[in-house]
Amino acid sequence: MIPIQLQGVERNVILDERRNHLNHCLLSVVSDVLRVENLFKMVNCEKRKLVEVLMELRLDALKRTDKDKSLKSIALSFSVGGSTVSDWKKKRKELESFCSKLVIKGAFESRFTLKKPKLEKLDDRLLLWFN
Repeated sequence: MIPIQLQGVERNVILDERRNHLNHCLLSVVSDVLRVENLFKMVNCEKRKLVEVLMELRLDALKRTDKDKSLKSIALSFSVGGSTVSDWKKKRKELESFCSKLVIKGAFESRFTLKKPKLEKLDDRLLLWFN
């Protein structure tokens, strides 16, 4: 027989393994549901609606491309077209340099567009002056 203390430890290990397995199953089901939902949205409309994706999420999508995820699966998860993801991939250096200039965390999280100022030197100096 196993002593009472060891039974509790073994029981906790089994419960932790079950909890991890259930979390893994839940995450896979949720991602599948979102993928089907995005497919349904894309099939039922004639013209795809404009979806604005935050810069932070674009960088996350680029990290996924590094892990050999397909462009189609990434496009479905963000509800954008495959050409949009490939455009992000082409403009990767520009996106990363632009986001690195946004030192203020709040500004980085709320950015959707990659618009450069007309006078970049002035903008850089103003940013230095405010910080």
